[in-house]
Amino acid sequence: GRVLKQVTSSGLADKRRAAFVETHLHYTGIPHRVNKLVHDKFIVADSTVAITTSNFTATQFGWGERGMKHKTDISNLGRIQNVIRSAENFFGTPRDYVRALMTRPRKGLPKVKVIKKDVFSEVNAFTIFEDPDVANQMANYFDSLWSHSLSKDVEILT
Repeated sequence: GRVLKQVTSSGLADKRRAAFVETHLHYTGIPHRVNKLVHDKFIVADSTVAITTSNFTATQFGWGERGMKHKTDISNLGRIQNVIRSAENFFGTPRDYVRALMTRPRKGLPKVKVIKKDVFSEVNAFTIFEDPDVANQMANYFDSLWSHSLSKDVEILT
């Protein structure tokens, strides 16, 4: 097996988990490379192909409530509250889900910040099928990405 990915662990916010996987791949002898332009997500195993919209990370199966914060360049709190009320009426959003408040910047004038109760959730599609011809085509495509001039080996500090 081989792994080709878009970024190394050093380019991620949570470097720890990705670095663990890179080190594990290295010490188990599984070659892995990086190509910053590749965003394809597929697996070929024998004659089985899996094509997905999912990144292969632990967060793909995450779910949780969180407050989404949006900063604005507007200093008129009433204006933003009117927009929120209009949206609540139009979409039927519960009244306590979206609120606006003034920021307290160290420099400059206060601005309005909007906070919305939301749910973080990844929604992905997985298509898995068995087809030897497609598997061969996808394997050849992977080989072309693997040997592309932009694909580089992942360096592991030992």
